[in-house]
Amino acid sequence: MSRGETDISIEVFNHCMGSCTGCMLSVQERRSVSPVMQPHAFAKAMREIAEYGMETGHTYRPVIVYGDVPWLPVSMQQKYYQAARDVGLPIGVTMTLVEADRVDNYWRGLDAVLSNGRDPVFDITVDPVRLFRDEGYLERILKAASMAPELHLAMLLSEAVLTRNEPETLALQMRDALGGLPISLGFAPAVARMDGVNFRYEVGGAAAWARRFYNATAEGAKLLKSEFARYRGGENYADFLTQTFHVGPDLKIWPTGYTIFGDVIMDHRNGGTALGTLDEAPLYDVLRGRVARRMAVKAAAGMEVGDFGCSDCPHKSTCTFHGVGAVRMVYQDYEYRTGSCHGPLALMEAA
Repeated sequence: MSRGETDISIEVFNHCMGSCTGCMLSVQERRSVSPVMQPHAFAKAMREIAEYGMETGHTYRPVIVYGDVPWLPVSMQQKYYQAARDVGLPIGVTMTLVEADRVDNYWRGLDAVLSNGRDPVFDITVDPVRLFRDEGYLERILKAASMAPELHLAMLLSEAVLTRNEPETLALQMRDALGGLPISLGFAPAVARMDGVNFRYEVGGAAAWARRFYNATAEGAKLLKSEFARYRGGENYADFLTQTFHVGPDLKIWPTGYTIFGDVIMDHRNGGTALGTLDEAPLYDVLRGRVARRMAVKAAAGMEVGDFGCSDCPHKSTCTFHGVGAVRMVYQDYEYRTGSCHGPLALMEAA
């Protein structure tokens, strides 16, 4: 979130030829070359979100996910950016910039979002292996970062990253390569992929690794403290659901949860239940409907199970608000792999 804006993810385009082993998308999804949400549906979603923002007093920023969005033909990109601009919404795009033969399109696409979008954020997922092996890739990352009015760099955690790298060493190497730009760590894989080899950890836990990574550099420690500062407010997940959500390609509205490892989208990939669809009801009604209320009850119950001592934790109320209970139910068979309840406590211990 930025300047009072609430970022809302909206699944539009999943193509990516990257090789990040922690990606939540399947190989088939990443190979697709067409948008999964067409511009007319996106425009409808923008109108609904803008109207809802006026009703509630929130300013929303839709972030187009999950793939390498600037890969799209520029004329297609412009349709999405203009649809957001037409209703006064800022915009964000995810990108990986991995395809060398797409360079010209990348830069024209980024120029398009800069000229046709309001207050854009560039959400760049960085592949640490490619970063040190491909000079052209590093140059593209740095150029895009320099163009970004607002920048979010992320690295995905996986078995390959966690077991092949000492966190302090990798943190220093990435700091030097990226010129001191801070980078956040993401661990929000789809449950459908959790049994894959890339998530069969041979380490004590992703939380301990992440704690060491962040605290190895001044930039990382500062970023971690800012994440802690963001992790505040509220007690009731029902209130969170009225503020933050995900829009699927078929205009279904899905619940999300905010964790110290990033946002978890509880869509079909995570066995979730849609709160409703914009084809059948206004967004205001969907976010306050029967399914949302039932979800809030289940999320509260999710805080009472497991072996992480949530019942006595000082962060219980804020975790409940941010939907950690719902996330824990999603990952209930896999929590041991992170060594964390997905709340802030595990990363606070040495921050």
